[in-house]
Amino acid sequence: MKPLIYGYLRITEDLEDEQVQQLERGLVKLAEAEGFCLTETCYEYQPGYYCMFYELTAELKLTQVPHVGVPWRAPPSADP
Repeated sequence: MKPLIYGYLRITEDLEDEQVQQLERGLVKLAEAEGFCLTETCYEYQPGYYCMFYELTAELKLTQVPHVGVPWRAPPSADP
């Protein structure tokens, strides 16, 4: 059985649906490539709020799952 990993996405207003789906697919690919089973992805929608993050950390303690995948989005570049 593969070890579990959770995903965490912070969704901002500037993200299009396709970008969110791309981030979700990236989490799945990361989990598969590193030998994990992605168990759940948690979404944070409000800037400056961390309610879901705190819920996730509580879940990690409860389940004793030590792994979380968090995609990083590079800021838009001024270069074409």
